Amino acid sequence: MHSVTIDGQTRQFVIEGYLFIHFADERVVVSTDRRFTPTGEVIAVTIRSSGNPTTFGKSWSDHARLHCYLRGRAFYADGEIIERKHRYCWDDIILQEENRQLIRTHVEGFLNNRKELATLGVKSAVA
Repeated sequence: MHSVTIDGQTRQFVIEGYLFIHFADERVVVSTDRRFTPTGEVIAVTIRSSGNPTTFGKSWSDHARLHCYLRGRAFYADGEIIERKHRYCWDDIILQEENRQLIRTHVEGFLNNRKELATLGVKSAVA
């Protein structure tokens, strides 16, 4: 077990082991295995299900993306959370006005048209 403290709350997580999930119509086993590779450490996740493991894996991934306690946070390579005490705004960014406007146009344009883009198959990580 490893633990991380965020906003005064300590949460524990498993990097090696099994999680057994029982639904009325499905049994799922999620296993995690820590592996060391030449490029570093990785955690492999395997899903076994009496139903469709791909469907379960996508549902779990979608739920985790929306509800993860690390969402919107940054951390250093050693896993330490970077606490952000300052909210940044456009005045904090040094850019030429034409570049600032170009970024604003593209980002705001994308965010304002997410539904239309989704109908075209463009995926957005923004909830």
